[in-house]
Parts: sequence; structure tokens; C-alpha cells
Amino acid sequence: IENDINFGVDVIYDRSEILMTSVIIEDPSDFNQQKLSKTFSIKPRVSYSFTTYVTGDFYYNYILTENKTTGSTEERDIGFNIRIKIKG
Repeated sequence: IENDINFGVDVIYDRSEILMTSVIIEDPSDFNQQKLSKTFSIKPRVSYSFTTYVTGDFYYNYILTENKTTGSTEERDIGFNIRIKIKG
């Protein structure tokens, strides 16, 4: 039996902003900020191959979100996946 262990991590940072104005402006700093959203996510994972036909991984996902409407929120997720290859 050949066993493989792989380690990985996904890191995501996203920032989105909506600026608006009702008049013609010359300086970009004159825009009004309507929406602002920031998200940071980190997801470390461990993958393991039990056999050629069975693989799986275990992960932990941490997400931090901040926006003008709801403020700051944190999410944590832990889980595993199992994949079984069927050959026919």
C-alpha cells in the first residue's frame, strides 16, 4: 500500500468598495463611499491517500469578514472529505 500525505494552505484576502457621486468631480477623493467589504480567509488542510482508490482530506477554515452594514463577523469551519474512485 502506497500512502501519500500532502499539506496545503489557502489564504484569501478580498477588499471591495463602491464609490458614488451625484455631481461631476475632478478629484477621486471627492467620491462618497457607499459600501466597503473586507474578507480574510485561511484554510490549512491535510490530504491522505489510503490506497489508489481511496483518498481524503481534513481541513479547518477560518473566515473574518468586515463590512459597513453588519460590522465584523468570524466564521470557523472544520471538516473532512473522502473520495472513492470507482473503476468499471
